[in-house]
Amino acid sequence: MSRPSPRMRPPRNRRTRPEPHLVTEGNRRPMKFAMPFNKVPNPIPLWEERLGTLSLPRKALLYVLTFVLMGGGFYYFLYQPKADKIVKLRATIAREEQQMVTLKRIAVEVEPFEQEVAKARDKLEELMTLLPDRKEIPDLLEKISAVGAQEGLENLLFQPQGEKKFEFYAAIPVRLDVVGSYHRIGVFLDKLSKLDRIIQVENLSMSREKGNDLKVNCTLNTYRFLEESERPKKEPQKKK
Repeated sequence: MSRPSPRMRPPRNRRTRPEPHLVTEGNRRPMKFAMPFNKVPNPIPLWEERLGTLSLPRKALLYVLTFVLMGGGFYYFLYQPKADKIVKLRATIAREEQQMVTLKRIAVEVEPFEQEVAKARDKLEELMTLLPDRKEIPDLLEKISAVGAQEGLENLLFQPQGEKKFEFYAAIPVRLDVVGSYHRIGVFLDKLSKLDRIIQVENLSMSREKGNDLKVNCTLNTYRFLEESERPKKEPQKKK
């Protein structure tokens, strides 16, 4: 026995959704919002209504708290940072002004200081002239011998001795024995004193020779400048 065929239902008239690229103004559906913009409630009347229900002390307390919060926010977030910055700027300005005053004072003192330096440099050059170095000592000894020869003195002995070193200079003694008249010996010693070098006469003794001549025995000390490598090294002081 054959089963009865099911009742054939007529096909439903389903509306097909248009493809996205086939949407036109005619088949576009308007979007529905939960609430139109013109119907959004205004919160200000609500706050006014709530404030109206509060008692006067609560209103006063609310106003005070609002003022304190606004004042505190203004102080900590606006006023205090600006005030700190102003204090730092004032300190910087004061420091710069003090430095400017110091620089002006130094600028005023620079010229006299430069003059003092120039004088000290000239004095040093003069002292360096009076204290020759090692290379100039033979020429100086030749000058001394030449002065004696010019005055007609008889040179019996002209013998440089070993030099004695001090802190920054060395003394070079020269043993000198000459014979001549009193006048010529005086002129010889005067010319030695006028040389552009330091010459010191020590241990001077005179004795009479034949006729009017005198024999002079003395030690001539001249000096020279010591280089840094020639200076005696200072011994370190022992701790007690």
